[in-house]
Amino acid sequence: MLREMVFNIILWLAITVIVGFTDRPRPNTVRSVASLAIVTLPIFLLGGYLSAKWKWSDFEKKHPE
Repeated sequence: MLREMVFNIILWLAITVIVGFTDRPRPNTVRSVASLAIVTLPIFLLGGYLSAKWKWSDFEKKHPE
């Protein structure tokens, strides 16, 4: 489960950096990039947790002991 969450944190960081450095019609400010990062971090963490939970429950169904 930790591996999925770490992967999503790395993915979140990469997306935040890419969005921060891309050229858009409106210049990006530190405030806009930071607000994007603050909003998307919980979404990515929840996605990593749910993905890991789904994989774990699928593993338990396939290999009951």
